Amino acid sequence: ELRRLSAIEPVFGMGIQGRRGTCPLIRGDPSLQVGNPDELSRLCADRKRKALAGGEGGCPFYRQMIETGSEGMEKWCRERLPSVEEFVERCDERGICPYELMKELASEARVITAPFVFFFVPFIRSALLEWMNVDQSRLVVVVDEAHNLPDFARETRSITMTERSLDLVEKEIGEHADPELLNGVSAQD
Repeated sequence: ELRRLSAIEPVFGMGIQGRRGTCPLIRGDPSLQVGNPDELSRLCADRKRKALAGGEGGCPFYRQMIETGSEGMEKWCRERLPSVEEFVERCDERGICPYELMKELASEARVITAPFVFFFVPFIRSALLEWMNVDQSRLVVVVDEAHNLPDFARETRSITMTERSLDLVEKEIGEHADPELLNGVSAQD
């Protein structure tokens, strides 16, 4: 649709998706695919920090993106207006991080398409607005499939924990001698 609109009046737009579907490290490691967004965000931040410092264990895709810059990909995106899948494929071919490049190019886009979560979960919306470098009052938000919003809203207010999170809690309890959290209730309880 954006390609058709742009044929009439040129407009640059980007599709945005989360790390799980775009990060080459996560897509390539089944053990990471079960991580929750907070865990994946911390992993990503750690790998980016190591890549910037030139340390071992840094993200090679982020490092490659920093080294090559985004100008060539931005030009390609402006010409092609790729779908997220096409964008990820092109980044994979170049060994660069699609997720981080999406974030970088979002500030240049006039149109952003994204899953509900990017607009309706406050801390994610805040990150998106920062990437876009725009105030929320300047947005025009069009919600496709709005009939799914009530179920989405219920799911986002429900708490889930991964097995990995529970394993990490158990490890931390052992390191801190099972502290008492409430009167007579320990962390292990």
